[in-house]
Amino acid sequence: MSSRRTLRAGVALLCAWLALLTLATGGRAQVDGLEDELAVRLPVRLTAGHSNHLMASYSDTNDALYFVGDEVGTTEILVQSPPSSAPVRLFEALGDHAFPRVSPDGRRIAYLSFVHDAKGDVCVRNLPNGAERCVTDDETAELEVIWLDEGSQLGVLSRRDLHSGFVFQAIPATGGAPRTILQRDMIGLSRSADGERLAYVAVEARRPEIGVSFASRVGRGIHVVPLGRGAEGARPAVFVPDLPGVSGFPAFSRDGRFIYFSQYLNDTNRDGVIDGRDNSVIARVGFDASRADPFEGQTLEQLTSSRWNCHYPAPGANRLQMTCSHGGSLDIYALPLDGVVPASWDLTRLRAELHVARDRWAQLLVASRLLVLLPDAAERLSALQEVVALHLDLREYESAIYYAERLAARAGAGTAMGGWAQLMDNLARHRREDLALARGQLSRAYVDSERARLAAVRALCPTGSGAGGPTASSAAAPPSPADTCALSLLVASELLDDLGDKAEALTTLDRLRSEHVTGLGDPHTLRLYGAFAARFYGHLADREARVSAQAALAAHPALSVQERIVQALDVVTELTRGRAREAANAALQQAHASAPAGGELALMLEVELALRTLLDPLESSADERELGDEAGRAAAVRRVEEAARERLFALYTGDQDTDRRRAIALRTVQFASRHGSEYLQYQFATTWASGVRAEAPERRYAEELYRAIVLERAYGELHENDLREAAGYFFQASRNPGMLDAHVGFIEARAAQGEDVRAFYDERFARTPDEPAYLFARAYLDARELPAVPRTEAGDQRFAEMVSRCLTWIARVDEALPRDVTLHQLWGYVRHEQARRERSRVAAAEANHHYLLALDLAQTRPRAQAALLQALGTLQASLGNHRRAVEHLERRARLPFTRPEAQLAFHLTMARSLFHARRQPEAVAAAREALTLLEAHPELRRHRAMVLDQLAFQLARQDEHAEAAQHYELLLTALEGEDDTPVNRLKALIGLSAERLSLGQHERALQSLDQAGALLRAHRDIRSRPEGSLLDRYVYGHERYEALLAGLRAEALVGLGRKRDAEEALARRSQLLARFFEESDSDDDLLPLAQVCLRRAVVARAEGDLARARTQLEQGLAHVALFNERTGSVVTDVSQGLLVQLAELVLFEGVSRTATSVDIEAQLAAAYAFMTRFPSPRWRRDRLRLELYLTLLRLRAE
Repeated sequence: MSSRRTLRAGVALLCAWLALLTLATGGRAQVDGLEDELAVRLPVRLTAGHSNHLMASYSDTNDALYFVGDEVGTTEILVQSPPSSAPVRLFEALGDHAFPRVSPDGRRIAYLSFVHDAKGDVCVRNLPNGAERCVTDDETAELEVIWLDEGSQLGVLSRRDLHSGFVFQAIPATGGAPRTILQRDMIGLSRSADGERLAYVAVEARRPEIGVSFASRVGRGIHVVPLGRGAEGARPAVFVPDLPGVSGFPAFSRDGRFIYFSQYLNDTNRDGVIDGRDNSVIARVGFDASRADPFEGQTLEQLTSSRWNCHYPAPGANRLQMTCSHGGSLDIYALPLDGVVPASWDLTRLRAELHVARDRWAQLLVASRLLVLLPDAAERLSALQEVVALHLDLREYESAIYYAERLAARAGAGTAMGGWAQLMDNLARHRREDLALARGQLSRAYVDSERARLAAVRALCPTGSGAGGPTASSAAAPPSPADTCALSLLVASELLDDLGDKAEALTTLDRLRSEHVTGLGDPHTLRLYGAFAARFYGHLADREARVSAQAALAAHPALSVQERIVQALDVVTELTRGRAREAANAALQQAHASAPAGGELALMLEVELALRTLLDPLESSADERELGDEAGRAAAVRRVEEAARERLFALYTGDQDTDRRRAIALRTVQFASRHGSEYLQYQFATTWASGVRAEAPERRYAEELYRAIVLERAYGELHENDLREAAGYFFQASRNPGMLDAHVGFIEARAAQGEDVRAFYDERFARTPDEPAYLFARAYLDARELPAVPRTEAGDQRFAEMVSRCLTWIARVDEALPRDVTLHQLWGYVRHEQARRERSRVAAAEANHHYLLALDLAQTRPRAQAALLQALGTLQASLGNHRRAVEHLERRARLPFTRPEAQLAFHLTMARSLFHARRQPEAVAAAREALTLLEAHPELRRHRAMVLDQLAFQLARQDEHAEAAQHYELLLTALEGEDDTPVNRLKALIGLSAERLSLGQHERALQSLDQAGALLRAHRDIRSRPEGSLLDRYVYGHERYEALLAGLRAEALVGLGRKRDAEEALARRSQLLARFFEESDSDDDLLPLAQVCLRRAVVARAEGDLARARTQLEQGLAHVALFNERTGSVVTDVSQGLLVQLAELVLFEGVSRTATSVDIEAQLAAAYAFMTRFPSPRWRRDRLRLELYLTLLRLRAE
């Protein structure tokens, strides 16, 4: 295989997940892993970051999203205005806050504050930045707050003490006496939009002798009462959802036609109790206020799956906001008001979507909607069967039990369907009991209960039932007595297996396989049998029995074509697992010879045999001379691929069944991805995508597969610098809607060829100027030009206009494609460029927000992940958040690099951030890797000065001074090229001087300092600041460099014994530092002043001028005292040096204690006490010295 194709094959593995996901559809789809984004809508994430965000409250008036976040440890109220922007604190406060509620008129916000009262206060602020006004006192504990009108009356739920009941009162927003509305134990309050009704969830004490606040449990259902004067005595309307579990957090829709709520369906945390600690789904029920019972005849709809674990529904005018725990943190998400399954889908569409959905969670939501809409009773029972089976597969045992009981009740206990439901009930309960063992249930109790269950299960096999004749698959066909008896044997076998009776379990399963399976007609029973047989025979390492069981299912008429294909693929996998190529091929050929002709098993075996010709050694089909060069080898590979393609294409065109064609195409793509055949990948992805009807649900999957394959081919051509071919493939992919990454690739490829891309897009979308792809392309083309805009007044104006234009277009695209990775990446990039240009931390926060949103969406796109992690690392480093930068960059390091330039930038950024994160050995290693990479790639030589500078700096910080000096000398040589600017050479000379001083090379250090001084005098406009920093600190101008050189020069002169000259240099440094402090009034300039006093004192002591030394030490301590007063510091390294020098003057040089203006004993005692109370390894030697000097001073005083 050619090196070019090998490279592409490795990259093409990135899309193998899609083919695998697609092929897992049949009998059952995946439980865990990535969501099937193409089956149903997925929630759109609105908040980003590593912390939690919850309790959303949206204001239509302000277009602002208010919520609680815990970035700083306490919970604070944040706002995103508009919701697509980055969060900012609504106000500063030290303490926790909860339940923000913006008033309907958008003018005020109410919330619970725990800052001054640990039991909670209700407080109000005028928006956007009014002062806090709390309307309750510390006599009560506030639990919730809502608005009772547009913005003047609050409804507050509170209690007096731990054992008292709850009281709901009306309180003016401006403060005043409360008015009691209800005395009722309830939580989760919501007022209807017209202000006439209150929805809540009732709570009750777990025991009558204790208060509801001490230990409570949630009652069943949603309660609604009128809010008028007679509310206390009014009888609530109660809705108990036809769902397992408990309900919470009701919320009226804006139009009053629905109540949204959370439903805790299952014991997802496996603690044995369904409560608020378990995963929740969002549901809604119709509400008709004109009826006596507003819930009568209303439909219940489940809007999310428990996989997303969503709470706190907050319906707005156009979309639903909610808090979901997905991916490790709580965040605010949004959905259309009708949830993940559109309400517009009719029965035909729902059935079609159920057929193609890739994961069980999506299947369950579609099946649940079908269950509500099906008009025929028999079809509803069949749909209920599907729901039971799906919940069991998802390990949601409480839901499986709940729906199995409903199915048994509706079908009747004496029917086969009723018996089937009872068996599923027992199977779910058994699996739940298995989990109870992990919580400490006694094994004896488990064995007794499961043996009793085993007897009950065996009794459910109807007398005289046995194998019947096989029946074709039918969605509405109920189980027969034979199916029920077979399921009884299957459940019994699983019970026996878990009880440890493996022999009896095997006998029962073998009996089921030999006597019953062929006559079964219920697909659910057959699926359960297939899954258990694969697991059980797999544990026994009985390959023959496992293959036999699954081969029988692959030919079973009761299963659909799609399900038979999946069983056939399982047979193929088992036959080849762990076998060498020849042995695997022989096993496949033997199985093919005995497989029923024309069946799914024979088809998939033939497909596999055709594909495995790609694994045959090339030597078997080409002579040695042909394989001697790369071109000949590539030709031989292509012949093998073409022969396989012809064989597979004949199978594809010769079969008219859609599911079988789909299996051929997708298995080919999957195998080709794994084994490096880009040619077959592309051929069959294209064939399948073009063969699916545009209106078919499967079309979405075909287009996504096509996008992945074609884009990888395009990137391969781009890597090979074949720009024309790359542009062609990108263009093909961009013709499918919503593929913004294809447009990026096309623009870059065409721009690299010198084409006028703007004109091309203007012509392409002339008739559809509002097309999201065109708006995105315009924004992207503008964004590409942002770094090159001149930094002039006119350029700044043009830059601002371009940013504004980009953001407007991006926001419009976001309305159509809110979950697009490339869109949020571009959004972040534009804000990042704005932050760089304007040194705006607000823009940086916006960039970070959108980068994180894009990263969350890029789970299956490593190329996008790599770019985003690099961008995040660079952004956080520019803000000084180097530990967070290192986190992003370490994740980036686990992904491949496609360009040496990108890898070099990564190593340099990583080295800088590791240094600031105090991980110096790793920083040196990163800088060394940068140099190694540069030397391996001659095209990177223009970056040599930058790399040498970074490595020299990092070596110096690790005290490897000799090597650091060598690299600074190499840097000075490298700077003779285009990087030789005055400031660069000055920095290199300063670095070299410092390293020579560290090595004791004082004369050589003085020489380099002389060169630096001459350079500084020749260029009085020298000015620099940290590259890429958004902090705008430590701007070095001419005098700053002069002060730095003076300090280094003094050290060199001291080393040469020229103490008088050193004093002059230090005096100049002190003069400059004093001027800096006078101009800046910055604490950062105080300690350097103290430090230079210390050095002048040391020089004075060496000259024997004790009076001058004492004066300098007193001045230095005065600077330290001011620094401590301004910053709250007690001990610093400089203060320690000053105190030690002054104590030595008194103790060893004969200076009288009364001659100093400093109480040396008191200051030593204070410093020693602080060091003792807050010990630090770096202070250990100083602490011992202070203790000794303090003792000597006290002894002399006595």
